[in-house]
Amino acid sequence: MNDPKPAGHCETEADATIGPVHTSSGDIVIRAERARQVLQRALPADKEARAELRAVVTELSALQMEMAEWRELHLLLHNVLVAFAPFCAGLVPFDASGFTATERQALLQNWRPCQDGIDMLADFACGIKHIGKPFERIGRELRGERWIVEIVALQLLLEDTLKEDFPNPASLLELADEFSSACHRHLALADRKLGAVVDKLQQLSTCLLGGML
Repeated sequence: MNDPKPAGHCETEADATIGPVHTSSGDIVIRAERARQVLQRALPADKEARAELRAVVTELSALQMEMAEWRELHLLLHNVLVAFAPFCAGLVPFDASGFTATERQALLQNWRPCQDGIDMLADFACGIKHIGKPFERIGRELRGERWIVEIVALQLLLEDTLKEDFPNPASLLELADEFSSACHRHLALADRKLGAVVDKLQQLSTCLLGGML
């Protein structure tokens, strides 16, 4: 006879296969602290050996911070593209003569989430330390990495067009295509860079710990 399950329990294949898991982030921190204490006691007294180990640990730390920035960039670019989709959907006017007042108002409303996403991306770019030069904006002069300079430049062009009394649908469509292409291109770059950093971290960790375990 099977043991009764508590109310609300839904058994899955994973429940029956792997059983309960008791590991938590707190447990990992405790184990890491114990390992650090053991390693500290076992460290060689030789200053050169200590310096070599310190250099490797510093490189690991730098790679982790670089990975965090590429991951954040990837997320922010993804969010911009998600916000951009409704704006793109309204770029074809119902009438061939151009946008009606209602359509233009809808475009402006749909652009605001995109603007918010780009502002968050620009704020992030201003503070980067490990994936390039921080972003600077002095009026309409833009300085920094290509991914932020290109996106903000296209943002300014789109907003200039949206502010016109009678925005040209063809111009908006062309700029929107360029903006979408730039975001996708830089998203793919962030994805590649993130993968490369993960590979480096794995290689360095293996080299450092492979002979100890």
